[in-house]
Amino acid sequence: MLLCYKNQSTILLVVSNMEHYNYNHNKLGVLDVSIRPNTRSIRAYVKVDGIHLHIPNRRFLKNGIEFIDSKQDQLLNMLERVKSRQKANITKEEEFELQNIAKETFPKRVKELAIQYGFKYADVSIRKMKSRWGSCSLKGNIHLSSYLAALPTACIDYVILHELCHTRHMNHGPLFWREVEKVCPDYKNTRKIMRQHKWNG
Repeated sequence: MLLCYKNQSTILLVVSNMEHYNYNHNKLGVLDVSIRPNTRSIRAYVKVDGIHLHIPNRRFLKNGIEFIDSKQDQLLNMLERVKSRQKANITKEEEFELQNIAKETFPKRVKELAIQYGFKYADVSIRKMKSRWGSCSLKGNIHLSSYLAALPTACIDYVILHELCHTRHMNHGPLFWREVEKVCPDYKNTRKIMRQHKWNG
């Protein structure tokens, strides 16, 4: 589920300058914090691996944590529901939410990773695919499953990078996996995590 908080008063706070980093919350555990310059507001996503917080830049961390604190009980309940439904049939409402999250975040993330690693692609589309997480056409069109939005950030990035690597190697040969390892050195462990996430229906 997507929660949105639009109070954007400036807070001067020095934190890590990494794009992704962890924040230890005293009751919610480790929060996955992402700096998203294209995001205009503070947003919290609930996934099976925990709470994900998106902020426009480093100065908004304090606002983001205050928002998380104000929604603490609601987020805990949502997290329990998400975990309990990890391998269960998902509702139409949940499918709609995943679709919205995917459409909003995936194209931007593909662009960011493509620029970072020097990939070129044609377009990005979001589809309700349950048999695969993503695909790449001969023309460089990348298709991503909306169900991917329920997975941890590392898994999402891996799938995107996997498909971007197909823009250079349209197979799963040694050269392809060598390319994957360059941009995602820990891809084998990430693939193990992904096998634990299954959506039925």
